[in-house]
Amino acid sequence: DEQKRRREEYLQDKQLFADQRIPHGGAKLSVENVQELLQNHPANTDLGAALVRLRDALEAVARRQEERAAEASLLESVSIPDGGAKLSPANVARLPQLLQDHGSDTALGAALRRISMNAAEADEQKRRREEYLQDKQLFADQRIPHGGAKLSVENVQELLQNHPANTDLGAALVRLRDALEAVARRQEERAAEASLLESVSIPDGGAKLSPANVARLPQLLQDHGSDTALGAALRRISMNAAEADEQKRRR
Repeated sequence: DEQKRRREEYLQDKQLFADQRIPHGGAKLSVENVQELLQNHPANTDLGAALVRLRDALEAVARRQEERAAEASLLESVSIPDGGAKLSPANVARLPQLLQDHGSDTALGAALRRISMNAAEADEQKRRREEYLQDKQLFADQRIPHGGAKLSVENVQELLQNHPANTDLGAALVRLRDALEAVARRQEERAAEASLLESVSIPDGGAKLSPANVARLPQLLQDHGSDTALGAALRRISMNAAEADEQKRRR
């Protein structure tokens, strides 16, 4: 809902700018250009309000650029180039000592912590990707099609009888079994949640809420509390609806 609202607001603003012969939906204007236009179009007019939203967005982008530039300068002072966008293995190895030297309560420490977290996440994604490819090859060697994705938990358990978990193929089968069980748990949780929501006349697990059901959510939340399974489900779809509404408004 929020996405829809933002989308409509964006299209309205774009049309207002087009009517005033402002090209590119105002995206290529500077904050100064917008301030000049606001002198002739007060903020209490439709065009003025659109210009205020554009100015706020441009100022937010400029702030982020300044913050990134300042952070890049701090990182450059400890020989980490490009704002830490692509860390060399040598610089990854230096991060723990740098964090110890500069603490986490300084601007440089905060920048180091951010790029350290990014590096750890990238390393974990790479590790999982390599593990997935190795497992896929092991399954292919055993003529298990689709990387094992179409096996059931029961199929995997049968294979594990012949391939213990302390072998390469066995370990790959254990990872596959755990992933399949996690998927099954999520499906069961979603089905149980959908059943609870159905009990208060919200269909399809709240995937697409009608305006009438969106309007009912506050009262339903009040009636069922947040410490019940139904209350938790209502809170989740209520948050989703609010987020969709905000995204729509911004768009």
